[in-house]
Amino acid sequence: TALGETDTPRGWSPGKATGGILMHVDSGDVVMRGFAMPHSPRWRDGSLWLLNSGLGQLWRVDPQRGAHDMVAELPGYLSGLCFVGPYAAIGMSKIREKHTFGGLPVQARYGQLTCGVAIVDTRDGRIVGNLTFPQGAEELYDVAYLPGRRRPTILNQSRDAVRDAITTPDFAYWVPDSKRDADEADAAKKGESG
Repeated sequence: TALGETDTPRGWSPGKATGGILMHVDSGDVVMRGFAMPHSPRWRDGSLWLLNSGLGQLWRVDPQRGAHDMVAELPGYLSGLCFVGPYAAIGMSKIREKHTFGGLPVQARYGQLTCGVAIVDTRDGRIVGNLTFPQGAEELYDVAYLPGRRRPTILNQSRDAVRDAITTPDFAYWVPDSKRDADEADAAKKGESG
């Protein structure tokens, strides 16, 4: 997918509501036109799925025929798509920078956009789950399913710092090494004297 058919810096911006394309990379052929900032194309079960982000829609596309089915509509600018069984997890964002992303059709459809992750049943388009961020986050760039992970972080699992992240429903922070080391030293001293 591409935001527009241009090779100039920000040349896609004036036509952002309808200038997006789906392109066959090997041949260079444009398969479909008319997207509002398409995002996150994924192959699954013989179909191409993508987000027509500026419309807030999940599409199943048949590139051979140049046709699509609109599967679901969501109250956000969409980016990030992954599948878990028959469900799609979709990232939703509020519109940032009115001069760049403002004026998209999804804004006209919904009074207020949402930042979060929606879970859509791809068999019938129903929204079966929703995680929203009422504050602290306005944009999501991608989503991923991480089976078996209870406390995923942005650090990889091989770094010691991954164990220093503490999260609760009310707060999140990192325990600095110096604080942990000082606490361990205090505990050792108390053990010697007590």
